Amino acid sequence: MKKILLIDDSDTYIWHLQKYLQHRGYPVKTVSTLKEALAAIQDEIPLVVCCDLDLPDGSGMDFLNEVRAADKELPFILASCHDKDDYEQEAMRRGATLCMDKMKGLLLQDKLVEYAYRQLSGEKAPTFHKLLLEFFRKGLNSSPKRETSMECPFSIYPPPSSERRSFSRFTEAFSCLFKSLTGSRVPSASAT
Repeated sequence: MKKILLIDDSDTYIWHLQKYLQHRGYPVKTVSTLKEALAAIQDEIPLVVCCDLDLPDGSGMDFLNEVRAADKELPFILASCHDKDDYEQEAMRRGATLCMDKMKGLLLQDKLVEYAYRQLSGEKAPTFHKLLLEFFRKGLNSSPKRETSMECPFSIYPPPSSERRSFSRFTEAFSCLFKSLTGSRVPSASAT
């Protein structure tokens, strides 16, 4: 089975990312240099590539060129701690699928899972994810009730107070999106 190829010289960072992906059932190959990455891609074309911009023996941009020479469609995520403004335009011109900030670890993890899912299933991302992303892009301060003009009830046991506001916004958004997709209400926790 094809693997997600992670290329980074930070052992701790790559270990956490690998464990996250493996826990979700995705096979992972990790390497820490461009030389190892080139060998890995010659053995087998990976499912998705996530590469650090700065490696001990070169740049992730160099590896991007090698990957694009072999496969124009392979999802390639370039991750770095550098400001994206410094490299994103050049990376996209060379064929990167996405440029991400390594410090936004949860978002990077989700993107890797999304691209791996797409590659394995041959499908586009589920519509729900797109709708939820669009809702959050409009801002957490906007109200889904005002935007959709629909009733959005949702009952669930409350989370800790430190997480209550963001959790409440998520459940409200989920409820509205569920209703708009299915035409029915989300069952409340008290109804079960």
